[in-house]
Amino acid sequence: MPEQHVVMQSISWRDFCPWLILVRCFRLAISFQLLSLATLAVLLTPVGWWLCGQLLFEVDDGNFKNTADNNYTSQIINELASWPSAQAVTIPPHVPRSPEESNHFYQAVFRIVSHGPVLGVWRRLNLPFRHLLGEQEQTLSRFTYFLVGGLWTMLVWSFFGGALTRSAALQLSAEERPSFREVLNHATSKLGSYFAAPFLPMLLVTAAALLVMFSTGLLSRWDTSLWLAGILLGPSLLIVMIAMIVLLGLYLGWPLMWGAISTEGTDAFDAISRSYSYTFQRPLHYLFYIAITVILGSLGWYFVHYFAEGVIGFCFWIISCVAGLDRVELLRGDGPVNSLDSQWLLVGSKIVSFWIKLVRAVALAFTFSFFWSSLSAIYLLLRRDVDHTELDEIYLQVQEEQGDFPSFETQASK
Repeated sequence: MPEQHVVMQSISWRDFCPWLILVRCFRLAISFQLLSLATLAVLLTPVGWWLCGQLLFEVDDGNFKNTADNNYTSQIINELASWPSAQAVTIPPHVPRSPEESNHFYQAVFRIVSHGPVLGVWRRLNLPFRHLLGEQEQTLSRFTYFLVGGLWTMLVWSFFGGALTRSAALQLSAEERPSFREVLNHATSKLGSYFAAPFLPMLLVTAAALLVMFSTGLLSRWDTSLWLAGILLGPSLLIVMIAMIVLLGLYLGWPLMWGAISTEGTDAFDAISRSYSYTFQRPLHYLFYIAITVILGSLGWYFVHYFAEGVIGFCFWIISCVAGLDRVELLRGDGPVNSLDSQWLLVGSKIVSFWIKLVRAVALAFTFSFFWSSLSAIYLLLRRDVDHTELDEIYLQVQEEQGDFPSFETQASK
């Protein structure tokens, strides 16, 4: 029997290493469509916080005062309502040679990872609800601030996050580049599902808490009924354990709900089912994909941040060649405060500050753009691992307005 030689023409890396689609998320995140949508959301989010703070707290020199007893909570309250801008992250441009340099180097790397496109955005979006539920000495004004601000944040990112994940899912799976109108129409039509999906599990947790509160908790108030409260403690622990599992799945899997709605065109209930299923059935796969996106996102954030700072610095260097360094420092607000004695100089410095902050806001928007793009890719990968669904399968919205075609109906067909 003659030997048959098979020549391998090419390797399908998408089938061999499907997680390589995560590498494409950086290119998607810096695309004009995703970056512009993320920038709008980043600029719009603090508006609701600022309006809420204006109604609840006293304002002193642009900051809210008497907001909390501890400085950390006060800082968070003012930070949520401030202009979004990327914080400078200092990393030595060389390999550390001394223990002191090593400490600064590793601290800077940790800061980039913890404040980067994955973990940093995850923390920012969870921050209002952590303070809403985690404050030991909560006041009515702070509770209202975090509640209303958190709902506003969820509303903004329900819309823009839906548009971002829809665009990313179409480009990752179907290789189709949608228009602004398509993704915005999708986000508008599914806004209720995006907004409701993370809150529906909280209804179950709230019901469990109320059940324990008005059974075991209420019976524990009197000595005569304490024995009954002790009997009910076992079922109460079981109920609380189930509630904790629901909270754990919500905390880890809520971004997958956006991916499910954008990819499947489904409702909030199916999105919840898929996010919990994929999170608990493939936890190690999920952790591996998150680790890859953290590495890729941190490298991308390092580049985007310093690119934005380089644009600002290079532009002012060019201006300083004509105007001089002292003049540029005054325009940037780096000069002495008493130097701003001219109204024209004050107005000019404010305009310059606006453009600098806008560039940094665009850089910060990259972290959100990458976050939603990578979570869309992770959803496709987990769906492939659990349901064995190909990566290129995605819900395509049927055009409602079809063209008017001529009728080919004949007398014989009647």
